[in-house]
Amino acid sequence: MKKRKLLIAAIVLLLILLIGGAVAYFTDTAEATNTFTIGNVDITLTEPNWVTTDANSNNVPDAAENKLPGEEIAKDPTVTNVGENDAYIFAKVVSACTTDASPKEIFTYTVNTGWYLMTPDNACTNGSITRIYAYGTNSAMTKVAKNGTAVLFTKVTVNESLTGEETGLTGANKTVEVKAYGVQADGIKKDGNPATSPADVWSAANFS
Repeated sequence: MKKRKLLIAAIVLLLILLIGGAVAYFTDTAEATNTFTIGNVDITLTEPNWVTTDANSNNVPDAAENKLPGEEIAKDPTVTNVGENDAYIFAKVVSACTTDASPKEIFTYTVNTGWYLMTPDNACTNGSITRIYAYGTNSAMTKVAKNGTAVLFTKVTVNESLTGEETGLTGANKTVEVKAYGVQADGIKKDGNPATSPADVWSAANFS
């Protein structure tokens, strides 16, 4: 009887072990895959009202030839955001100056409302003057949305104070060069902090 009890106990223990070894737990797995579209910043710089007709093929548009003090020439640098994302916009203008002891800027222009002069109004140096403008205020940039535009100015005027006696002026080709810059408006940081002021955005974007 004692052996039978031991045998039954052994069988019961074996069954417990077998059942215990066969225990299954409810399990499940889940996976989330998120799809993102990467945006971009893309700008164009055009001058819709700049007349390019060059009848004498001298690489100077007829409308810009032989200009006199006080004359105006249509020139409207227009920055357009053709990218998918909002952008901050800057513009650099390099305008010709005379090279006399007291140099004069050869062309003048009036910047449209909405732009902020970042650089001091520098003096003419080595035949030109450079100014950098930000689309915004001194404390915060203004976002330009997709297909949005920012027009810097609409015309340039030959400086009325020119006399024609300035060194190397008469008959010389003088230029007003405009370069536009664009950077993403969201997520840009300077020293780990959100960058919104013109100075911080320009620095963070590492423009030059």
